Amino acid sequence: MAANTYVVRLVDIDKKTNYGVNGDANDVRNLLTTWYTLICQKASSDNATWTADVQWLDNPPATKPPDNNAGAPFVINMMIYFVLTPRDSVISLYPSNNGKLPDPGAFSDKNDIGLTWFQGNNSGVTIDISEVYVTRCRTLQGSESMPLVLARTAFHESMHNQLAVGNTMHPSGGFAGANPTGTSPTADNINRMAASIATLRPQWVDGFQAWKLNNESIH
Repeated sequence: MAANTYVVRLVDIDKKTNYGVNGDANDVRNLLTTWYTLICQKASSDNATWTADVQWLDNPPATKPPDNNAGAPFVINMMIYFVLTPRDSVISLYPSNNGKLPDPGAFSDKNDIGLTWFQGNNSGVTIDISEVYVTRCRTLQGSESMPLVLARTAFHESMHNQLAVGNTMHPSGGFAGANPTGTSPTADNINRMAASIATLRPQWVDGFQAWKLNNESIH
């Protein structure tokens, strides 16, 4: 039986400023671990098992993954950047974006609390980047807990990322909705992610270092 690991790495990009995820980090990780574990349980079979490995990444990875097997323990299946606002975007730093967000509406739409961008299409994605806008999440949280809003937004963006699909995902509802709702992903949310878990979506792991270098040059 093949033993596979779905590796999720979270980056609190503005951690040093005390305006990022900070004190909510452990709760955000615990929620995401619970939800990705549900996906892994659904994806497991008599021939293969999946387990979730969700951790915060404090420093840019030093080495590249050794292979492109989606279930390998050293391959990052999902990387989610938590930035303050679109002006701190990691997506904008990808070379082909030339310092600009490919979706300019993210600047003007204050309800846009996250963004996922990828090159290619569902059958041939060459790079995936997901980010969550922490300041907007805090502004729009209402009566809900901050860890829930941050984790749910991250999960929503990871669905765009793993499924390699844009706004056509939103009618599915639950965590996939245009305005994600609920305290746990729906059965449909889980099923769609589980069906795609064995497809490796290349994450822009170097975005962490690119953001650090860009931030240092500004300051």
